[in-house]
Amino acid sequence: MKSLVGAALATLALTSLASASVDTPNWLQLDSEIASLNSSLAADGGASVGGFLRSYYDSNSDANVGGWRFEQLRLNFDGRVEDMKWRVSIELGSGTAKLQDAFVKWKLTDLLGITWGQFKRPNLYAFNVGGGHRLMILPTMNVANQKREAGAMLNGNVLDDSGHWFLAAFNGTDGTGDDLHLQARAAYDFLGKGGFLQYEGAVDAPENMAGSVAFAYADDQDPLTGGTSVSADAVVTGKRMYFHAEVIDYDKDFMGLDKVLVTVPLANTTTLALTASYLVAEDMEVAVRHEDWDDADNSTRLTLGFNFYQVLQHRAKWSINYTDLTSDDPALEAQVFSAGLTLNL
Repeated sequence: MKSLVGAALATLALTSLASASVDTPNWLQLDSEIASLNSSLAADGGASVGGFLRSYYDSNSDANVGGWRFEQLRLNFDGRVEDMKWRVSIELGSGTAKLQDAFVKWKLTDLLGITWGQFKRPNLYAFNVGGGHRLMILPTMNVANQKREAGAMLNGNVLDDSGHWFLAAFNGTDGTGDDLHLQARAAYDFLGKGGFLQYEGAVDAPENMAGSVAFAYADDQDPLTGGTSVSADAVVTGKRMYFHAEVIDYDKDFMGLDKVLVTVPLANTTTLALTASYLVAEDMEVAVRHEDWDDADNSTRLTLGFNFYQVLQHRAKWSINYTDLTSDDPALEAQVFSAGLTLNL
């Protein structure tokens, strides 16, 4: 009963807001532009405070689970000292403060930049997309297995800014031991200005087609808890549409466990995620995602999504997702209805 009432309330709220959007698209867009201008002014003159919150209602009838939760509650502190930009971010969604980002980045030359501190590994496209700018409520299972870590990174552009490269070294699974986690990523914009944008999905996509492809290699050198992986992802965007594919191949010695299925080892698997979306209106988007774990139990996940952008782009977003995880292991199966709000502060 609790899950039915919650689902009805969430659906009613989304329907009401979608109806209201017809009368107010202009001032909502203006509000977004003013907020963006305010952020840029703050960045030019010192420090600014931002962040995002993501709160959802989840209903899983098979597990008799239904209730509200914070997926994320993030505070970002940004600033600059001369030509050096810095960020410190804190995650509060669990009720306990946890450090996320703490880094400084600057340009050594016009073609070479450096990042120093704790930040996301440059593996998949999502390392450049904030949690408040996701298309779906949850990230892909590939992204769920990525992490932030203390380290340093060099990056630069080549081929008239169509090529982008990243080289990084992190502490790795042995912490401050002498075995590093090494990471390399190379991306190429093969169509237009490229598809690796600030947001996932078709919102703010260019009028003309754009596309990018990238390859990455990761090597955690700890002989007991390390391992290697090779990944690739590609994005194509155009007027009203978005397509993203990502795949990671883990070697037979990889020691990690999947964070979604919890007990399933990633060693010797090739995990795949395919995502597509379409803007049915300026402020409404439908999406579908297929994921394959390539595990012994043939586990896959299908997610259907609908977003209503109350304030463009991704400033205030209402979402409905339906997720169906199927597996030969009944304990891993789940069907979840989720509805909620993402607000970028």
